[in-house]
Order: sequence, then C-alpha cells, then structure tokens
Amino acid sequence: MSTKKGLKSDLNRSSLQLSNKNDSFAAQLNQNQTTMKRTIGSILTGMGVIFILFACIAFMSDKAVLGFTLTKWETLVPFVVGALFLFVGVGMLNKVAD
Repeated sequence: MSTKKGLKSDLNRSSLQLSNKNDSFAAQLNQNQTTMKRTIGSILTGMGVIFILFACIAFMSDKAVLGFTLTKWETLVPFVVGALFLFVGVGMLNKVAD
C-alpha cells in the first residue's frame, strides 16, 4: 500500500513540474505574440499615416508627387488605404494595451 501512495505522490510531483514548465512556456508564447502584435500594429499605424499624408499632399499639389501624377479623384485610393491601415493598426495596439 505504501508503494502505491509513494508512486502517486511522485506522479503528482512530476505532473506539477510539467505543469509549471507548460505554464512558463505558455506565458513566454503569449508574451511573444503580444510583442508581435505591437510590432505589426505600429507598422500598420505608421504606414497609414504615411499613406494619408501622401494622399493629402497629392490632392493639394498640381505637380507630380514622388513621381506619381494623380487626379483629385485618384488621391482617394491612397487615402482610403491609409485610413484602413491606420484604424487597423490603432485597433491592434488598443487590444494589446492591457
């Protein structure tokens, strides 16, 4: 009987150690995912700002901007893409901010 009890306690200890290792791995994985989401959110936000600025400058200018000659209506495309990037990036940063 005592060997069964000893075996159970050894099993409980080893499962506890395994559980602690899994918890630390899960915590590290969660931290890596959080870092990745912050990075991607920052990149998207920066690209959104750049696209919106490009669209505004192209809309205001009658000359070519960065080698692109855009009509007033064609500047709507980079503005919409920039706004989409900006809102998605800020949304990702807000979700991770906990």
